[in-house]
Amino acid sequence: MSTDIDRDELIRLTEEHGGQWGLNHTRRLLHLVSHIGEGQAYNADAVWVAAHLHDWGAYAPWAQKGVDHVVRSLQVADTFLTEKGYPEDFKRLVLECIEYHHGTGSDDRSTEALLMRDADVLDFLGVVGILRDFSKNPKG
Repeated sequence: MSTDIDRDELIRLTEEHGGQWGLNHTRRLLHLVSHIGEGQAYNADAVWVAAHLHDWGAYAPWAQKGVDHVVRSLQVADTFLTEKGYPEDFKRLVLECIEYHHGTGSDDRSTEALLMRDADVLDFLGVVGILRDFSKNPKG
């Protein structure tokens, strides 16, 4: 591994602030990426880190009222990655994955960003997506 990643810390913070939903969503993304990315060359470490950080802007203590969670996640991730001393090229790739995980903007993106976007979309389809929405507001 070319980048020293404290996986335990990222897992702990994702679970601590995103709860079981956040951690399970991250695990599902990584599982989906492993399947849809099969046979493609991509930086699995960058995707792993991005999958953990991509929704942090929606979690307390980082969420800010009126700020889209993608924008806030970019801010939080940039600060986190800088403070932890990640290399700039790795950081740029992780941030691109986070920025594009809802698929806004041009499709002229890295393989990593496209994989994250596709996995995030797939995770919200079907029963998982329906149950996710219901769990956030069961009374409608």
